[in-house]
Amino acid sequence: MEALHTNVTVTSGQKAKLTCIFSSTNHELSLSSSHQLIWIRQSYATHNGDSILAHNQDLLITDYRLNIQRTDTEYSLTITNINIDDEGIYTCEVNSQPPQKAFVHLYVQVLYFDRIPLWGNFIITISVGLIIGLSVIIFVKTCLKQTFKVK
Repeated sequence: MEALHTNVTVTSGQKAKLTCIFSSTNHELSLSSSHQLIWIRQSYATHNGDSILAHNQDLLITDYRLNIQRTDTEYSLTITNINIDDEGIYTCEVNSQPPQKAFVHLYVQVLYFDRIPLWGNFIITISVGLIIGLSVIIFVKTCLKQTFKVK
């Protein structure tokens, strides 16, 4: 067993798919086999220890953002609406002898937003990585004092 990608980087709010692949030499780990699969998470943010997220195709925690998929050759955990608390090391494990494990490091990029007042009540919101174009229009108010002579 191996991870499809050992490092996955996702922007907050996006979706991440963590996948373990069974090699052709280990095809006995198919969906119809008696081997048990689990997803485990060690969080960087909370350091609460290991959390077993899923067993085979059943979620063991209540989180609407998680989805499990299992085929003859893959075991995947999909997380939608990623946030910084999801960052950590995820382990896919099978109860073979000896047990096989694959590790995926999930990194979450957080976008920082800033509100910039331009003039009056007009405010723009920008974030890191956002490409914006601004046009600046300058109004010059001049006071011309003219003197007329009447003949």
